[in-house]
Amino acid sequence: MPKRYLSLAQATDYTGLHERTLRRRIADGTLPAFRCGPRLIRVDQADLDGMFEPVTCTRRGTIKAVTERVEGGELA
Repeated sequence: MPKRYLSLAQATDYTGLHERTLRRRIADGTLPAFRCGPRLIRVDQADLDGMFEPVTCTRRGTIKAVTERVEGGELA
C-alpha cells in the first residue's frame, strides 16, 4: 500500500487534534514529519494512526485510570 502524506490541516481533520498539538508532537519527535519546500509540512497517515492506542474497559474505574495516565504524561 502506498504511503499517504497529509498536510497539517488534513491531519487535524483526520485526527481531531489541534494543529498546535501536532506541531508539538513533531517538535518533540513523537510524530515524524517531512518538509516539502520551505513551508510545507507533511505527515504520514500511518504515523498518525500509530499515535492512538485502544482503550478497553473491563471494570469500573478503568477510564479514570487511563485518563490519569494520559494527564500524567505516561501515554503522551
